[in-house]
Amino acid sequence: MGGTVFYLMPEIVLALLGVGLIVLDTFTSRERKNWLGWLAFLGLFLAFELAACATAVWSLGPQGGSVHASVLPRWAAQTVTFDPFAGYFKLLVIAAAGLTVLLSLHFVHKHVRTGVGEFYAFIVFGTLGMTLMVSSTDLILLYLAIEFTSISSYVLAGYLRRTPQSAEAGIKYFLLGAVSSATMLYGMSLIYGFSGSTHIGEIAQKVQAGNGTAPIVVLGVGLMLAGFGFKIAAAPFHMWCPDVFEGAPTPVAALLSVGPKAAGMAVLIRVFHVFFGPQEVEWSLVIAVIATATMTIGNVVALVQTNIKRMLGYSTIAQVGYMLVGVAATGPEEWRIPGVLLYLLTYLFMNLGAFAVVITVSNAIESDEIADYSGLFRRAPVACLAFLVFALSLAGLPPMSGFVAKFMIFGAAIHSGLLWLALVGIANSVISVYYYFNVVRLMFFAKAAGVEEPLPEPGTLRLVTVLTAAATILIGVYPQPFIDLARGSLQMLAPF
Repeated sequence: MGGTVFYLMPEIVLALLGVGLIVLDTFTSRERKNWLGWLAFLGLFLAFELAACATAVWSLGPQGGSVHASVLPRWAAQTVTFDPFAGYFKLLVIAAAGLTVLLSLHFVHKHVRTGVGEFYAFIVFGTLGMTLMVSSTDLILLYLAIEFTSISSYVLAGYLRRTPQSAEAGIKYFLLGAVSSATMLYGMSLIYGFSGSTHIGEIAQKVQAGNGTAPIVVLGVGLMLAGFGFKIAAAPFHMWCPDVFEGAPTPVAALLSVGPKAAGMAVLIRVFHVFFGPQEVEWSLVIAVIATATMTIGNVVALVQTNIKRMLGYSTIAQVGYMLVGVAATGPEEWRIPGVLLYLLTYLFMNLGAFAVVITVSNAIESDEIADYSGLFRRAPVACLAFLVFALSLAGLPPMSGFVAKFMIFGAAIHSGLLWLALVGIANSVISVYYYFNVVRLMFFAKAAGVEEPLPEPGTLRLVTVLTAAATILIGVYPQPFIDLARGSLQMLAPF
């Protein structure tokens, strides 16, 4: 029992932290509520450290040599697992939440009048849901974890309820999310009807016994894939993403662009890897088609955007498409899924960093229009140089980390016989250069329309901007330790 509690400590800390923030918000005066954000950050940092320790203990312990071992007793192993794969994604989503809290401090002080503690609590609760998503081995817990994350996201998207755009974003996200959840739940019910079990490992045994192409399995998995596709904003289930990004508070858009995408991708990889095993290739073409549509729609529509939050929304869709290329590839094992894991790590830094720049500019000029970025380099040189780093990485250009991750993913596609998919990915990367560097061009070479006094940059925003830019460069110029980390996490992906 003691060992079980140790491996579940990140979730316990997150649950207590979320409740504590709500309680403390009730007894804290408006003037002193800023410290609630720092409390949320410290709590998330503690959860991050506990998840890192648990991952290290599992990997270095006697069970680290076998992917079949479980550190949890049977009652817990029926619903959750802990392996380095889950640990890797827990670290990703907790880090995303912690950086989002830092991005939110100045924004909340300026725009949120009531419910400051609740704002941070919903970030924490959403993170708790994501950690359960990546650890779930049972369809019931998986569905509940997804809904827990989704409800927190709906509330955060519409948190500025007196702002029409935020209210619209929350309502639209909720309505479309409800439809996707119902679709996914119906798919899960079909899979349960086929297998007589909700445990992913037991379902996998039935599927791999030769019934993987049964109509009820194909329909059930297809509906589940549609639900997962909505959560990660894959085409044709991406419609909500740019609208919600535009209307939601900018720090919330930053979190939605990274956290749920990482958790959703973890679920997709785990379910398909375990469900189908050697038969995974049968679904490869389906995911390849989805990846093609996702990349192309995201990049092409981003070309005509005039609002930078909408542009980053379509950019997020395109980035998901690149990740799906790695999921669609069927070999070699040391390239495809590790490439996706590495991509998610670098995406965490480059996308949150880009949003940090957007928040800095938006706080100062009260505008998200791309045209208003003209001449910004003379007012905020550090932010503009950092955005150049993020743009290079998002476009997949060397020597940034995005190039390394795309190289692994596209290389895996080529080795899998999906040369056409790799070429589509490369072509889309070329297209993306235009809209990323359109912003860079305005920043560095266009003349400012108004005053050119220095842009105020809050310390926390500058800290996040510099740290994420440094991480983006580091992973690009010295990628091997991070590649080894991704490969080690996949090698320990427990089949339950």
